[in-house]
Amino acid sequence: MTDYALPVAVHTLTTTEDYVGILDGHPTVFPAGTELVRPRSEVPRNEGRYGLGFWLHATSAIVAMEGYDAGVSFRSEHDPTTGTTHTVISNTSEGAWPVWSASPSSSTSEM
Repeated sequence: MTDYALPVAVHTLTTTEDYVGILDGHPTVFPAGTELVRPRSEVPRNEGRYGLGFWLHATSAIVAMEGYDAGVSFRSEHDPTTGTTHTVISNTSEGAWPVWSASPSSSTSEM
């Protein structure tokens, strides 16, 4: 398995394995990982909520994260009710979004 450095929660870097652990409720990097996905604010323009670095769907348990930096971009959604995670990681700053949009399993909603 290849480890990628992903920007997570205030410029902290982690691996994809650590990220999946946060989503599954078994964080290895952040012992208080469940606090990251607890709703902190409502986002009416996106019909959603926001945690600490994670977008939260308004009417389902779906958790999403996206972002980019120089040379990397990332979009991921996790549905804890089904255990399904869909993630796109690109080694370019803008590369994740075209791949995400073209994927049949990606969410079309904005969070």
